[in-house]
Amino acid sequence: MKKNSWYRTVVAAVVFVLVCLGISGCGSAKTDSEKSPVLKSVAVSSYNDGSESKQFVNVDMTFDKEIALESDTAESLRITIAGQRMKTCSLKQGEDKMSVSLVIPVEAITKGVLEIERSEKAKTISDIRDYTGSYAVQDFEVKGVIPSGVTLSEVSSEDGKVTKNVDSGWNIRSIAWVGLMKDGELQPVSENRSDEILDGRIAVHGHEFLIEDEKDIAQKIAETLSRVYPEGYRFSADGTKVTAECTDGSAGTLDIEIYEYMTLNGEDAEALGDVNAGNVDQHESQDIVKVSEKDRTVSEEEQKFLNVLHTSVTSSEEISDGDDLYSALTITGTAMPEEEIYSVKDLEDLITLSFENKKMYELGFPVSRKAAIDGETHTYYGIDLWKFLENCGADLSGKSLYLSCVSGKDGKTVTKNASQLVEEQADVLLAVGTEQGPLSAETSPVSGPLSLIIIEKNKPIAVETVNRLTIGEKDKDPYYRFHNREPYEKDQDKTFTVEVYQKGSEYLGPVSTKTFTTKEFENLMKENPDHVVRNYYGTIGDQENYQYIGVGGWLDYFEGLDLAWLLKEQAGVEQLKGSAEFVGRDGEVYGTVEDLAYLSEKNKKEDYYILTTDGKRINGAVPMIACTKNGYPMLPEHDHESSGYIAYNALNQTLEQKGISTETGVIKNHNGPFTACLGNYQGYYGGDQVETGGDCVLLRLYLE
Repeated sequence: MKKNSWYRTVVAAVVFVLVCLGISGCGSAKTDSEKSPVLKSVAVSSYNDGSESKQFVNVDMTFDKEIALESDTAESLRITIAGQRMKTCSLKQGEDKMSVSLVIPVEAITKGVLEIERSEKAKTISDIRDYTGSYAVQDFEVKGVIPSGVTLSEVSSEDGKVTKNVDSGWNIRSIAWVGLMKDGELQPVSENRSDEILDGRIAVHGHEFLIEDEKDIAQKIAETLSRVYPEGYRFSADGTKVTAECTDGSAGTLDIEIYEYMTLNGEDAEALGDVNAGNVDQHESQDIVKVSEKDRTVSEEEQKFLNVLHTSVTSSEEISDGDDLYSALTITGTAMPEEEIYSVKDLEDLITLSFENKKMYELGFPVSRKAAIDGETHTYYGIDLWKFLENCGADLSGKSLYLSCVSGKDGKTVTKNASQLVEEQADVLLAVGTEQGPLSAETSPVSGPLSLIIIEKNKPIAVETVNRLTIGEKDKDPYYRFHNREPYEKDQDKTFTVEVYQKGSEYLGPVSTKTFTTKEFENLMKENPDHVVRNYYGTIGDQENYQYIGVGGWLDYFEGLDLAWLLKEQAGVEQLKGSAEFVGRDGEVYGTVEDLAYLSEKNKKEDYYILTTDGKRINGAVPMIACTKNGYPMLPEHDHESSGYIAYNALNQTLEQKGISTETGVIKNHNGPFTACLGNYQGYYGGDQVETGGDCVLLRLYLE
């Protein structure tokens, strides 16, 4: 008995010690008002992997301090959708050290109201901690509607009538909550079933989310609204467009809205996004459009600076010239971690942000310097090149660095000893304007829209209309944009194929076939630089339709080979007479050219164009096949998870780590393995729902 009593005493003591250790160990973490990270923004998205069994809700959470995951199980969080507890959720570290993603597997979303807060079984949200692992994040509450993926954009609006376009379809099996607004007020629906109404909006169901397209959704929205608004309104669908109009003679501004909201601790969340939606809140992925806080007042002197930017010189015309704004600068070289592409607009947006945001202002990007060039003295306004390159990830510490600058005006290259310039603290700026206004082809003595001003030992020189900078080893291009390194090397054997058919005898099969691997294609680009095309593509819409339906899609910088040259000189096509079909990586024909005169050598290069969403016309969008996007190799699949997918470049990531959010530096290189980049050309190509930048693995020619 004494032995058993002693044994029980020892066991009890050991258990007590272990319990105490457990309480004070890794399973618990306190919060501290100063040291615990605070959740600052939330972005919710939904996506699927192409099947009903793989549907997900993704919650991106960004904190005000660096965080570390103690566990990926999310056990310290209470996560519910429509009141149902979600038990198989997981956490993963975000792209930067201040963010974390919560992934929630789902099967079907009904009400779709997501709620996230500390679990009632946990004292703190201990799964997410500060970077030392000592302090749990502060408690938070997130609540909102999970985006279905369905988005609308306005096509036209007049008194008592509105037409909206269905821009994107279902991401998961869920519900789109649709409401009719009149003069800004939600109109009451005639519906008694509580499960069909959310905050006064009516349910449009996405049961067949994998097969319904935008046309199906438009029809379903029109039918649903017709059912719940039986009097005073008429609803109709035409293709992907939905129209609502008053029938009782009343006037007013109508709108059809998809209802979504997200709150953080009872207040509107800073950000709300939706994966793969083609609306203005997104850019082809799970990432939302990032916008920095405007927490600084622009001074009078700074306003003078802003007044000389191209972005400040607005045109009253509905469609205006965008060539200067979208003149592109490529920065590469062995001192850079990657190839980076910036339009003049990108650079000027950074200048504007520098005067409007305190954290950005501290970086000191905007500079102005007086310089006498060719006998004329002007004050040049722009960006400090060295500070810019440092934030772009450039290593400027080398002792044998060279800066090579290519002029778009005459094609000449100016090379300087960059190590010496840095050591001597020589002023070097990317200039966009003078006190007289923005630089342009007509300004003197320095033309633009972007020029490099180097002030070395009080002897300034200008590289006019600069379009390429190489920093690093002399005359060394690392070809970061090509599939020449891990993890992209494995895609060197991906192919683009040209099949040639005799029109009317297609049943006989192709007359000829020519296939290019990625490696072969990129070698052609190296060997034939005169036939390489670089420009912005991707938007959908042309001048003829702009005033009626606007322009959709996103603008990205692609590089590839002139399509007409590729067909004639490499695929052996003697005469381009007939038509063409473009086939995407899914095996479906997504685009056609009815008349191959579209590719005629008689066409003027400047007549090919892309139109931005705000009506800027970018000329020189010559038809081409591309294998690079925004300075990066393109992936062969729509992939956001692999190591080869790059959402934003080094500059963007550096700024994000410093608490500065901006869309400058978007990459998102999932458009491959090849992209057919096809500029609008009046009478031959362009218009509503016509792709100017679609993934393409096969081109079929039907020749006369």
